[in-house]
Amino acid sequence: ESSMDTFQFLPKLAEYNILGSPRPPTKVRLVTHYGISEEDIYATIKAVKGIVS
Repeated sequence: ESSMDTFQFLPKLAEYNILGSPRPPTKVRLVTHYGISEEDIYATIKAVKGIVS
């Protein structure tokens, strides 16, 4: 389990050009819209796994 807080995690996520909204202390909000593809979703999952591993 990661001990990273929201404000440590979001900048790392932004390095992958993925934006999220803070929900402190340890949660973020990610949303999709019509321009987000299934491939984008899988890339986001891969990025999150890489950050928290």
